[in-house]
Amino acid sequence: MIDSRVLLTFLSYIEPLPRKTQPGNVFEWTPSQAEELQLHAIAALSILLPQSLNEYFEYHVGTRLLLFYEWTINEGKNELFCF
Repeated sequence: MIDSRVLLTFLSYIEPLPRKTQPGNVFEWTPSQAEELQLHAIAALSILLPQSLNEYFEYHVGTRLLLFYEWTINEGKNELFCF
């Protein structure tokens, strides 16, 4: 799984927002679409991560998840939601 970079792809969906715009990216997700993608990415990671512990440590998944959860908790306090 490390060669296909599947975990990195799922992890890219749970980065705290606002995201950096990618060059050549012409499509932008609405806030509800981004939230759905994040929920599906977390569900997929919950299935894949127990089977790939090496990648878990290599990609610092625990730290990334904690940053994401911290962002979601503090999001309502700051009222900043940019896309």
